[in-house]
Amino acid sequence: MTNIFFEEHIEDIYVKKDISYWNKINEILNNYKSDMYKLIDENNNMLPTTSHHVSINQYSQTKNSLTEYLYLGVENGEFDPQYPLHIVRDFIISMLEGLRTNIIYQYSDKEWIAEQIKMVKERIKDALLVLDLSYPEG
Repeated sequence: MTNIFFEEHIEDIYVKKDISYWNKINEILNNYKSDMYKLIDENNNMLPTTSHHVSINQYSQTKNSLTEYLYLGVENGEFDPQYPLHIVRDFIISMLEGLRTNIIYQYSDKEWIAEQIKMVKERIKDALLVLDLSYPEG
Protein backbone atom coordinates (compact mmCIF):
# COMPACT_ATOMS: atom_id res chain seq x y z
CA MET A 1 0.00 0.00 0.00
CA THR A 2 1.31 3.44 -0.79
CA ASN A 3 0.90 6.07 1.85
CA ILE A 4 -2.01 8.00 0.37
CA PHE A 5 -1.96 10.68 3.07
CA PHE A 6 1.55 11.94 2.46
CA GLU A 7 1.38 11.90 -1.31
CA GLU A 8 -1.97 13.62 -1.81
CA HIS A 9 -2.61 15.91 1.11
CA ILE A 10 0.43 17.78 2.39
CA GLU A 11 0.73 19.91 -0.74
CA ASP A 12 -3.02 20.65 -0.78
CA ILE A 13 -2.95 21.85 2.81
CA TYR A 14 0.18 23.93 2.26
CA VAL A 15 -1.36 26.06 -0.49
CA LYS A 16 -4.54 26.89 1.42
CA LYS A 17 -4.04 30.49 2.50
CA ASP A 18 -7.53 31.05 3.91
CA ILE A 19 -7.35 28.70 6.89
CA SER A 20 -5.67 29.05 10.26
CA TYR A 21 -2.54 27.11 11.15
CA TRP A 22 -4.51 25.11 13.72
CA ASN A 23 -6.90 24.11 10.93
CA LYS A 24 -3.96 23.12 8.74
CA ILE A 25 -2.72 20.87 11.54
CA ASN A 26 -6.29 19.66 12.04
CA GLU A 27 -6.48 18.77 8.33
CA ILE A 28 -3.26 16.79 8.62
CA LEU A 29 -4.84 14.83 11.48
CA ASN A 30 -8.12 14.31 9.59
CA ASN A 31 -6.29 13.19 6.46
CA TYR A 32 -4.16 10.88 8.53
CA LYS A 33 -7.36 9.38 9.99
CA SER A 34 -8.68 8.85 6.45
CA ASP A 35 -5.41 7.20 5.49
CA MET A 36 -5.71 4.88 8.49
CA TYR A 37 -9.27 4.00 7.48
CA LYS A 38 -7.97 3.03 4.04
CA LEU A 39 -5.23 0.99 5.67
CA ILE A 40 -7.89 -0.89 7.66
CA ASP A 41 -9.94 -1.49 4.51
CA GLU A 42 -6.93 -2.71 2.54
CA ASN A 43 -5.43 -4.79 5.34
CA ASN A 44 -8.48 -6.52 6.70
CA ASN A 45 -6.53 -9.09 8.71
CA MET A 46 -3.60 -9.38 6.30
CA LEU A 47 -0.12 -9.73 7.69
CA PRO A 48 1.84 -6.47 7.87
CA THR A 49 4.39 -5.85 5.17
CA THR A 50 7.15 -3.35 4.67
CA SER A 51 4.83 -1.31 2.43
CA HIS A 52 3.09 -0.08 5.57
CA HIS A 53 6.14 1.72 6.82
CA VAL A 54 6.53 5.44 6.29
CA SER A 55 9.47 6.40 4.08
CA ILE A 56 12.08 8.86 5.27
CA ASN A 57 10.90 11.31 2.60
CA GLN A 58 7.28 11.11 3.76
CA TYR A 59 8.33 11.49 7.39
CA SER A 60 10.47 14.53 6.56
CA GLN A 61 7.65 16.13 4.59
CA THR A 62 5.22 15.78 7.50
CA LYS A 63 7.82 16.94 10.01
CA ASN A 64 8.66 20.02 7.91
CA SER A 65 5.01 20.93 7.35
CA LEU A 66 4.14 20.60 11.02
CA THR A 67 7.20 22.63 12.00
CA GLU A 68 6.19 25.43 9.66
CA TYR A 69 2.54 25.48 10.79
CA LEU A 70 3.51 25.47 14.45
CA TYR A 71 5.99 28.32 14.12
CA LEU A 72 3.70 30.41 11.90
CA GLY A 73 0.81 29.81 14.29
CA VAL A 74 2.91 31.23 17.14
CA GLU A 75 4.10 34.11 14.97
CA ASN A 76 0.50 34.98 14.05
CA GLY A 77 -0.66 34.84 17.68
CA GLU A 78 -2.82 31.77 17.12
CA PHE A 79 -0.85 29.57 19.56
CA ASP A 80 0.69 30.18 22.97
CA PRO A 81 2.57 26.89 23.30
CA GLN A 82 3.01 25.35 26.72
CA TYR A 83 5.95 23.24 25.50
CA PRO A 84 8.77 23.81 23.02
CA LEU A 85 7.43 23.52 19.47
CA HIS A 86 9.81 20.74 18.48
CA ILE A 87 8.43 18.69 21.39
CA VAL A 88 4.83 19.32 20.25
CA ARG A 89 5.73 18.41 16.67
CA ASP A 90 7.45 15.19 17.72
CA PHE A 91 4.49 14.33 19.97
CA ILE A 92 2.10 14.69 17.02
CA ILE A 93 4.23 12.49 14.80
CA SER A 94 4.76 9.89 17.55
CA MET A 95 1.05 9.68 18.29
CA LEU A 96 0.09 9.30 14.63
CA GLU A 97 2.73 6.69 13.89
CA GLY A 98 1.76 4.83 17.06
CA LEU A 99 -1.83 4.74 15.83
CA ARG A 100 -0.63 3.46 12.46
CA THR A 101 1.32 0.68 14.18
CA ASN A 102 -1.73 -0.28 16.25
CA ILE A 103 -3.81 -0.54 13.09
CA ILE A 104 -1.28 -2.78 11.40
CA TYR A 105 -0.81 -5.14 14.32
CA GLN A 106 -3.91 -4.96 16.47
CA TYR A 107 -6.92 -2.76 15.73
CA SER A 108 -9.14 -2.49 12.69
CA ASP A 109 -11.97 -0.40 14.10
CA LYS A 110 -12.66 2.97 12.48
CA GLU A 111 -14.59 4.21 15.51
CA TRP A 112 -11.54 3.49 17.68
CA ILE A 113 -9.37 5.49 15.24
CA ALA A 114 -11.80 8.42 15.27
CA GLU A 115 -11.78 8.52 19.08
CA GLN A 116 -7.99 8.28 19.20
CA ILE A 117 -7.59 11.13 16.69
CA LYS A 118 -10.09 13.20 18.68
CA MET A 119 -8.03 12.67 21.83
CA VAL A 120 -4.80 13.54 20.01
CA LYS A 121 -6.39 16.80 18.78
CA GLU A 122 -7.48 17.69 22.31
CA ARG A 123 -3.99 17.08 23.71
CA ILE A 124 -2.40 19.12 20.90
CA LYS A 125 -4.80 22.02 21.54
CA ASP A 126 -3.84 21.89 25.23
CA ALA A 127 -0.14 21.83 24.40
CA LEU A 128 -0.44 24.72 21.93
CA LEU A 129 -3.03 26.71 23.87
CA VAL A 130 -4.85 27.52 20.64
CA LEU A 131 -5.98 31.15 20.96
CA ASP A 132 -7.45 32.16 17.62
CA LEU A 133 -10.12 29.97 16.15
CA SER A 134 -11.73 32.72 14.10
CA TYR A 135 -11.48 30.46 11.07
CA PRO A 136 -14.06 27.69 10.80
CA GLU A 137 -12.70 24.57 12.43
CA GLY A 138 -12.36 21.52 10.17
